[in-house]
Amino acid sequence: HPEQFKDSPLGRIPRGWEVEAGDDVCLRIEVGIVIRPTQYYVPRGIPMLRSANVREGGIELSDLKFMSERDHGLMAKSAVTPGDLVTVRTGYPGTTAVIPLTLTTANCVDIIISRPGPRVLSDFLATWVNSDIGKGQVLRVQGGLAQQHFNVGEMKKLLIAVPEIGEQQRILAGVTAADKRLRHERDEADKLRTLKQGLMDDLLTGRVRVPISPLQPGSAAGITGGQE
Repeated sequence: HPEQFKDSPLGRIPRGWEVEAGDDVCLRIEVGIVIRPTQYYVPRGIPMLRSANVREGGIELSDLKFMSERDHGLMAKSAVTPGDLVTVRTGYPGTTAVIPLTLTTANCVDIIISRPGPRVLSDFLATWVNSDIGKGQVLRVQGGLAQQHFNVGEMKKLLIAVPEIGEQQRILAGVTAADKRLRHERDEADKLRTLKQGLMDDLLTGRVRVPISPLQPGSAAGITGGQE
């Protein structure tokens, strides 16, 4: 049904969708602490998220750094709350995750912070930025060099195809179901690879003997007259 689609800067999209820039759909886009962040590190306190903690599947809470509550209050500009997005600037630029409800208080080091407005869901926006279309825009900005910086200004100009909220929810439900099935298939594949490796090891080391039965007539040995 071509009449249901329209041309856009992102190509053909449904007529009910709009193309918006990141700055149009977000209430704020900032960058985390970039000047000597190590000066704030303390053994325990408020979590400080870095690029290493941002994964497409969510926030990785291992290997966290911390800052004091006092410094967190002073550095409120780089603080995040549940529902905010954090995006990697260097290394794997564009990789984005949503701050979960369980992480009620945190600060950020050298990553981009975005707070979606009412017209876009946090999970939808993160899924868009992590998609091939979103990452393609990031890499074009970087000239294909993944070690360069992805900056706040570039996040503000990032183009996003925005459907209405109900359709965003339906898209997220489909993506979640596909991700769940993919994880299951990967787990099953890992189990089969482990089983195969174990069986091969048993056979090649001789821990398990393979019984040799007489070859049936018509086999290669039978044709040549040999038989064990």
